[in-house]
Amino acid sequence: MKGDIDINYLMHFLNFFDLNKHITGTTRGKLTRQSSNKIGIFYPPLETQKEIVAVLEKAEMLKEWREEADKLTEEYLKSVFLEMFGDPTSSKRFEVQKISDLTSFVSYGFTRPMPHFDRGIPIITSKNVSAGHIDFDDVDYTDKESFYELSKKDCPIKNDILYTKDGRIGEAALVKTEEKICISQAVAILRPLAKK
Repeated sequence: MKGDIDINYLMHFLNFFDLNKHITGTTRGKLTRQSSNKIGIFYPPLETQKEIVAVLEKAEMLKEWREEADKLTEEYLKSVFLEMFGDPTSSKRFEVQKISDLTSFVSYGFTRPMPHFDRGIPIITSKNVSAGHIDFDDVDYTDKESFYELSKKDCPIKNDILYTKDGRIGEAALVKTEEKICISQAVAILRPLAKK
């Protein structure tokens, strides 16, 4: 059985394997040859290895297709927008109003340091806002006490638009939740003006 291993299986295994317990060094971690030689490889029969590789390669292909589809969708949406409305900077088909006539800039987010916790009230930064979507999976949190010290203007409400002004500039997403959230200084809140 020794040496009876599919090289692609080994590659995938190493990509997914947690190396933390094999890394040495305190300031700059490294993987020594001695540590590498101690890595235990899950070693199913060769046919099973090949089946695992086939599944992983199919998953990788689907991931690449998904990324390509997302890219094409974004380009398609932009072309549909331009086809329907023309170039907004030169079109004469529609009345043009300033964004300040339609919304108010409620806040540019809090500027003072906020204590961070593992759970609590989400702090939304520019990394969490992408075209039409707020990512709550990768957020820091603050506690209720710090949250209530914030000005109300630093706290978006449902149907506000979050708009990034730092980091990933120019991304917008609608707040769809009624849960309490707050924003960093990299994010602005646009609130539609009440209809008269």
